[in-house]
Amino acid sequence: MMTIDETLATAREWRRAAKHRMISSIELSSARAGLVESPDLDDFEVRMLDLVSLRVHHRDGMYHGDGTHDLGAGISALRCIRECLRVARADLRYGSILDFPSGHGRVMRFMRAAWPEACLTAGEIDGVAVAFCIREFDALGLHSAGPVGDLRPGARYDLIWCGSLLTHVDEASAFEFLRFFRDHLADGGLCLFTTHGAAAVERLRAGTEDYGLSEEGVARVIDGYDDGGYGYADYPKSKSYGISAAGHPKMAEIAGSIDGWDECHFIADGWDRSQDVHAWQAG
Repeated sequence: MMTIDETLATAREWRRAAKHRMISSIELSSARAGLVESPDLDDFEVRMLDLVSLRVHHRDGMYHGDGTHDLGAGISALRCIRECLRVARADLRYGSILDFPSGHGRVMRFMRAAWPEACLTAGEIDGVAVAFCIREFDALGLHSAGPVGDLRPGARYDLIWCGSLLTHVDEASAFEFLRFFRDHLADGGLCLFTTHGAAAVERLRAGTEDYGLSEEGVARVIDGYDDGGYGYADYPKSKSYGISAAGHPKMAEIAGSIDGWDECHFIADGWDRSQDVHAWQAG
């Protein structure tokens, strides 16, 4: 039996969640109505907006009340995936898809709309986010609570989408994640991963963006990028988690050092006009 304090805390959490659902639903519905009129969207993307779930978890740290940006990021990811599938001549209609890290499903909501028969897996360090994706998008869960090398998904995937993960880790960690992805791609499977590339570095140089880094951190990322093609710095008061930037040739070198796959496509600043998209296909 819960104590009075526990009961009150549960009630407050329920009220916060209910208020967030109501507000976010209004914001996203309004954003969707505006986006469907955009001449930048093709017919397929407009249909996906009509189908996509608009539920947002109240603990979703990626949602800040800007429904247009949130839905736009999902559409942008879907556009990148479709372009890479076309280049690779791959079909996901009944495929298996890993979204890692899935967050609370900003991209997965569009995956479910686009490929309703596909088997989706949400991979995340946040167990609440995994549970939400399981419930909301009929996904399987892959809770990543330790080193990526310890994960045993028990499946191989036709598509792995890795949005905004390598953007936060150093070069050695990027290699480990890419090796994990290659090891869990099905034959002919496609892995899309995003990085901060040349355009992001120019934003750092110009001072129009600092990505949450200190001045010293910004300088460290730029210097590493200029010297060796891969720059990284921790966030202030953080360890082993920060911001990275890598050139396309450097990422091709890192991924190419792993056997069994080849680059099939690259889209500079392709995801949400802020991150490069790299596509590698298993042989």
